Amino acid sequence: MHTYKKAPVVQAVLQLQFQKPISAKHVEKITKKASTFYPSVEPLMDYEISVDPAINGGSPKMTATRASSRMQAADPSQMFTVGPGQFTTSQLAPYLGWQEFFQRFIRDFNMITKITGHPLFNRIGLRYINRLDVPENIATFDIQKEYLNIYPSVSGKLGQYAGNMVHVEFQNAECDSVVLVNSGLNAPVLINHVSYILDIDIVRTNNIPMKFDDLFNCIEKMRKAKNEIFEELVTDKARKLFDA
Repeated sequence: MHTYKKAPVVQAVLQLQFQKPISAKHVEKITKKASTFYPSVEPLMDYEISVDPAINGGSPKMTATRASSRMQAADPSQMFTVGPGQFTTSQLAPYLGWQEFFQRFIRDFNMITKITGHPLFNRIGLRYINRLDVPENIATFDIQKEYLNIYPSVSGKLGQYAGNMVHVEFQNAECDSVVLVNSGLNAPVLINHVSYILDIDIVRTNNIPMKFDDLFNCIEKMRKAKNEIFEELVTDKARKLFDA
């Protein structure tokens, strides 16, 4: 894939879901260890409601327990989340490329497995949210077609165009995954521009490798598929925006 001067990525997310939830103690240890890289920590709470008829006539009691930790590096574009069911490495803009992002994920992965041992996973999620800022004052279907190969087909008799969101799902045999694509008009970020979102989410839940090297190769295949899908869904006119 061509490396663009101005990558349109506003968020990249790589998530692994544990086949068997890890313990609260493991979450606590991972949070403590991860704070070396992500010093800003926000606890995410779970709430449990219980009713005991013998106490206060059966009044409900709410108990809060810390379930997950959402963390941020000194560079606020780098984020990490860990909970009993999964962990996530994510990157906000500016996105500096796959190698830097994936190496950070591997660092986080190794940190976790040193604490939990050799966990098994039942889901891999790789998601890239891209934003195209088009130098136009008014959004129209025709303008959308000039930049994206995914757009709605709607009768012009329905009225003034105010926005849209297209959702498509399909199988990708090459990486044994389901691909979910969402695209449409987004609130403009720049003056005298129209913004479109291209959200590509690749999910694998079958035949997830147990060996770590095989798992990483699987993620690389998903990334390759994501790149190919992205290139199919943008036009040459959009590519000029990324290289401007």
